[in-house]
Amino acid sequence: MAAFPTYQDLAKADVDEVMRLWSGLGYYSRPRKLLEAAKWMDEYGVPTDFAGWKKIPGCGDYTAGAVSSIAFGIPVGAVDGNVCRVFSRLFLISADLQKKEGKTLIWYKSCTRV
Repeated sequence: MAAFPTYQDLAKADVDEVMRLWSGLGYYSRPRKLLEAAKWMDEYGVPTDFAGWKKIPGCGDYTAGAVSSIAFGIPVGAVDGNVCRVFSRLFLISADLQKKEGKTLIWYKSCTRV
């Protein structure tokens, strides 16, 4: 945060510097994805809704849902693996949660049972 306090600062950063600063944190695909996302936002602007966040490279359903709900107050689910397991038991979903059918069912249940 000290090195790149804004996404604009990060967007201008060199990937080697970002990787050096990330060193020791693990999940080494994340700094590259963060850099790519910062560059995307620098070019297109910061999204303000779920669909907009989904356009950012590396931003999936969970991140788009979390940012949309927390930062913008949009009532959308932030469904991670734990939520999937709980909902599959609660709603007796036997579909494979790793495949599109299972994920779609979980997202539907999480967003319609408020």
